[in-house]
Formats: sequence, C-alpha cells, structure tokens
Amino acid sequence: MVNDQSGLAEKQSLPPAPPLPYEAPQDGALPKRKYTFEVIKDGAMVDNIYLPSDKEFVTLGRLPICDIPMEHPSVSRYHCVIQFRDDGEAYIYDLGSGHGTVLNKQRIQPKSFKKLNVGDQIRFGSSTRTWIFMTDDNEYIEKKEREKEEQLQEYITRKARRSESGNTSEEASAAKGSGSQEDMMDSIHSVTWGFGEDATENAGFLGRLDTDGLNNWERKANAFYYKNPVKSLKTFLEDRGYDVNFEYSETGVGPNYSFIAKVRIPILDNSDMPVFGEGQSSKKKHAEQLAALDACEVLDKCGAFQSNSTAGQKRNRAGGYYDSDDEQDSYYDRSSKPTKNQQKKSEPETFESLTEKLSLVEKTIQELETRLENISDHPTHTKETAKNGADDDLDAYMESLQKDETEKKRKKTLLELSAANKASII
Repeated sequence: MVNDQSGLAEKQSLPPAPPLPYEAPQDGALPKRKYTFEVIKDGAMVDNIYLPSDKEFVTLGRLPICDIPMEHPSVSRYHCVIQFRDDGEAYIYDLGSGHGTVLNKQRIQPKSFKKLNVGDQIRFGSSTRTWIFMTDDNEYIEKKEREKEEQLQEYITRKARRSESGNTSEEASAAKGSGSQEDMMDSIHSVTWGFGEDATENAGFLGRLDTDGLNNWERKANAFYYKNPVKSLKTFLEDRGYDVNFEYSETGVGPNYSFIAKVRIPILDNSDMPVFGEGQSSKKKHAEQLAALDACEVLDKCGAFQSNSTAGQKRNRAGGYYDSDDEQDSYYDRSSKPTKNQQKKSEPETFESLTEKLSLVEKTIQELETRLENISDHPTHTKETAKNGADDDLDAYMESLQKDETEKKRKKTLLELSAANKASII
C-alpha cells in the first residue's frame, strides 16, 4: 500500500506535458491499411514498429507520451506527425523540429505536409537510423506500381510527342485539365528525380558512379580543387546551370558536438539516387569545406572534370557574349574578316618607312655610344685619406659601391647597344 502511494505521489510530481503544436486537418481519417516502420541501423533491421490503426495521426518525438517515443538527443520533444487522410494516403508533417526531418535524402519543409509512399526512407534529426515506411497490403503495393508505370509511360509519350512537333500547347492544356497533375508528378519523382516536364537536358545529371571507376581512381595531390574546394565546386556547377546549396545538421553533445554539412551534386549512384558530398567537423565552415571536397572528389571519380560537353552553359544567356568591351576579342567572331591587329601586321613596308626606322636606330646607337664613353671616362674618386696613407674603411666601402654601380651602368648600356645594332642589321 505504501509503495502504491509513493508511486502515485511520484506521478503527481511529474510536470505536465507541453501542448502538442499541431491541429489535424478537416480531411483527416483513420488509416485504411496497416503501416509499419522498419528501423535500419548499420545495414541491419533493429526494430519493426506498427503504427496505431485507431488514430487519425501518429506523433513521434522524445517525450514519452508520444505514440512512437524516440531517444536520440537530436530529436525534438514533439518532432513530427504521420497524418492519415480520407484519400487513403499517409503524410508526414514536421512540427518545426530543431534538427529537421529528412525524407529520401531531402530535408522536408517544416510545418507542411509531404506525401509518403511505400518504401520511403526517413531520418529524424542527426540519428543514423533509417526508418522505412512499409505496409503489408500487397494489393495496394501492386496498384501503386501499376499507376507509377502508367504515369511514367504517359510522361515519356508526351515528351516524345512534344519533341517531334515542337508544340507545347497540348502540354499546357493537359496540365490545366488534370486536377491531380501535381499529385501525379509527386508520385513519379522517383523516376524523374524531381525534374518536371519542362526540364531540359541541361538540367540532368553529369554522370553516374561507376564501381570499377571508383576502385581504379587515385587521389591526385595536385588537383585544382584542393586549394579552395568550396569555390571550385560552386564555379564548376554554377557554370553548368546548377545551384549549390549546403544543408547543415548538428550531432553529439558536449565535447562530441559537431556540424554535418551536405551538398547535393548531379551524380547518380547505382540505385539511381542523387549523390551527396558530406563533411563533419566541430566548426561549421570546416564541415562545409570537407563536404565540398568530398563532392569534388566524387565528380573527379566520375570524370566530370574531364568532360567539356556541358561547360560554360551559363555563358549562353542573353547578353553573355556582348559583356566584353574589348574590341580586339576575336573568340566569338568566326568569320574570315581580319582584325585590326592583323591588318596592321599585314601592311607592306616601303622604302620611306624602312629609311625612317633605320635613322631612328642609328640615332639610338649614337646616343648609347656617347653614354658609354661618359661612363668609361668617369674620373675615379681619389681621397685625401689615401694620400696621407690613412685607411678609412667607410670611404673604401663607399668607393667600391660607386665602382659597382658604374660597372652595372656600363654593362646595361652595352646590352642596349648590342640590341640596337641587331635591329639595324635586320
């Protein structure tokens, strides 16, 4: 009896839980099938969590009152919500957590719904565990796969038709007439990697990670990107029309606290997923540099730095060719019209022009010979101290400096005279 009273008193002494900062949408509904989370750590499944089927939404966080409590210190007290809706789908909603939620290697926008598909991978905060969203409804999985294949085929067909006809009016009318166009594009992002129908080939990927290439790749100590990896990465990608955005997260506590920087690069891995450059350090700027260096090495492994097929796409923008004020720049002028410099060089010499040049050279030679005579006949400075037989170290040192300077002037004049003689011979 005493133990029960002490336990009751302990429960009463606990502070009340903070209110949940979330309001369920009006179209919320109970889930139409059973969902689970397969928790993966170091490549092995460590847990299989069943989501409640009697709730319209499920809370995840570090508080013990959450439907799915979590222990990692980077997870917020109320981290996120899994919301079920009357369309039969599930959505994830980040509650403005401190360290964010990553869905399929992309950090999701806080306080906004993001549709979940079977097989999606989720990471909370800086935890290394991967949560895979799953269901045991095989009929639903097969239906989704068929829909995805049909949508992909429809997308490819429209793309081919548009490239053949060059007419985009059909695409515009199809986008207006379909109320679920946005949902359709979301569902096939796993195939199009997030690029819409208007994406051009320039917005594609630079290459693919090759296993054989990775094994044979050797780090080059004199590679250009080691000096300033951040600047090298931004220059290389931005010149090809890509944006460079770093994502930051934090991990650890106390002396183990560090920053993790990630940057997405237009390279695909063997699973057709985008590749990231990553770096971790106790300093945020150093972590960014390590991430950029990792990204540069990946690009180097794929041979992207050796490929010039997509180089300089940004220079193709309007006005890019006309920004230079240098009238002598003939790079963009591929006509056979000679430049002003070429016209000057091709002008023939006449007797008058040659005579004028010869007279100038002869005048220069005469001036140099006169200067040389003056240098050679320059009287040597004699000191009274020498007549008296007294040696003054300072005077001797100054006299040697004067002689050295005179000798330098004489040699310089001789060189100029030699050059002038050669010019007269030519």
